[in-house]
Amino acid sequence: MSASRPRFKLWTIIADKGGRHQDGPTRRAEPTPQSETNALDTEDTRPASAPQTCQPPLILLVEDDPTLVHALAERMQRDGHAVRVHPALPGGPATAVDGPAALEIYEVTGPGAPALPLSLTADGLLVPRIYISARDDMDARLAAQRVGATRYLTQPVDLDRLMLQIDTYLLRTPERPYRVLLVADDASALAGYAAALEARGMRVETLTDPYATHAAAVRLRPECLVLQRDMAACSGDELAGVLRADARFQELPIVFLMRADDTRPLPLLDGVGETCLPERAAPDALAATIALRVRRARSQRRLNEDLRAALRESRVLRLALDVHNLVCITDTSGVIAYVNDAFCRASGYKRRELLGQGFGLLKSGVHSAEFYAGVWQALRQGEVWRGEFCNRRKDGSLYWVDTSIVPYQDDAGRPTRYLGVGTDVSRLKALEQAFTSTRPDSRPG
Repeated sequence: MSASRPRFKLWTIIADKGGRHQDGPTRRAEPTPQSETNALDTEDTRPASAPQTCQPPLILLVEDDPTLVHALAERMQRDGHAVRVHPALPGGPATAVDGPAALEIYEVTGPGAPALPLSLTADGLLVPRIYISARDDMDARLAAQRVGATRYLTQPVDLDRLMLQIDTYLLRTPERPYRVLLVADDASALAGYAAALEARGMRVETLTDPYATHAAAVRLRPECLVLQRDMAACSGDELAGVLRADARFQELPIVFLMRADDTRPLPLLDGVGETCLPERAAPDALAATIALRVRRARSQRRLNEDLRAALRESRVLRLALDVHNLVCITDTSGVIAYVNDAFCRASGYKRRELLGQGFGLLKSGVHSAEFYAGVWQALRQGEVWRGEFCNRRKDGSLYWVDTSIVPYQDDAGRPTRYLGVGTDVSRLKALEQAFTSTRPDSRPG
């Protein structure tokens, strides 16, 4: 092989014959939609056209590095993938594989990047390509980009990072059909688009009467709305506005089909952005656009659901802390940013008297300067500090708190805030002192 020609190996991850991983259960009959339910937050519960079988994706590895192959195969099998390993093939990456590829991974050991013909997934998107290279220069990255790279990793391969990328791409294949609503005056064009989208596994409903769009959207709960922009009864812009005015469809992706000579800007609507295509767009282009928008919308919904779950959990944890502990948050210089009710009761101060004040307001004089210096040193190094503080109340009396202080850290590991959680142990300290004073060896001789 000449020095100018890159050496590379091809790993191909295979999906099922339809290009989708069939891991969803048979869907139940659809319940009656409720007006308050967000149409995009509801799962598709309609009966499936045919039972789906659970089948793990097959991963074909073509590689001449046994160590790397063994590590990859072991990791992928542990993650539930079916793995087939082949040695590197002479003369390039050509290999016979049954079924369409869901992902391609190349390892490049020379200049440039392999330029294989691009292929499409079953829903019309380009098959993702991950490039692994020993080079980290702009020329190598640009060469990979020009032949369709969607991710570029540098050697040595970080298996955790690579598996994260593989899992991300495999999860992009839909577990359930995309639900699409097409609205246009041209019935023949609608029929053509519907047939092309259904052939790619999407669930499609068509309308030539724009006045029926809202009712159809409530019933179908589409994940993407395709509108002809110029229609006789009403414009696509007006129809999009009607849908977006309903909170259930505020995040519904919309694709406008526009005339070639239409230079009007798209309407500014509340919610997610809109996309435009020519009225006679190729079915592949429409399918790819819909798939991209729906995948983004599904991903965003999952993130929102995770965020809501995290917020609920945070509220429960905060309630538990507030009931049983004194809680205080300060900035890195010790200025108080938050205190809970228990902290206020223990200190005798009102919340407004504490917020914005330095923690030195509560110093009792019991601890030495060296004690406080040790606390700050541990916290600034990102360590958790655990110990007892003697603080002074507003009325001048002292109280003891068994405290744990945890630093909040940024991505670089630098503290940004400090969270202190403590328990008032003043009564326990008083008992200890009383016990110590009554011990025989503590009495003066």
